[in-house]
Amino acid sequence: MNCDCCKLYNCTNTSGPEFGFVKNITWKTYLHICDKIASELNDAYGTNFIKIVPEPITEGGMMFRGGCFDEPHYKSIRLNIPNYPWINDVNGFDADKVIVPRGIWKPSVLKAFHDTSPWTWYELGILLNVFEQNGIIYRKVPPKEIFDNAVTLFGSTVPDKLLVRKHS
Repeated sequence: MNCDCCKLYNCTNTSGPEFGFVKNITWKTYLHICDKIASELNDAYGTNFIKIVPEPITEGGMMFRGGCFDEPHYKSIRLNIPNYPWINDVNGFDADKVIVPRGIWKPSVLKAFHDTSPWTWYELGILLNVFEQNGIIYRKVPPKEIFDNAVTLFGSTVPDKLLVRKHS
């Protein structure tokens, strides 16, 4: 039986979906995906201050910043991208450079740092929809119960609007 701290850990640091890259992802596409996720989240929450930026971490990822994600609070999806470039300046890269080659599947990790609210099913659904629109498919989506634990533990009320599909 899991204690509340175990449930909390599963909400703030849990295995995410496995992603399949059906086309090459360039730096330009990666930045577009970040911007599109931010736009969708801002529309969904009626805000204009959420920013998604490439995470300067060896395995690659995206950081959710702005509003309730101000320093040091942020959410992250770690993508386990092989040979992900170390980021000092997002403008310092060739826009057409392929940073993720097509044809690979990689696991991900969902994280929430420094007392940021955990990932929600709704946020994951937005991310998955945007990824899919840009040639990234998914499978092995974490069970909805993990996200329900977040709602229970944090008292959050997030609409459950998005159907999460899986790809085999």
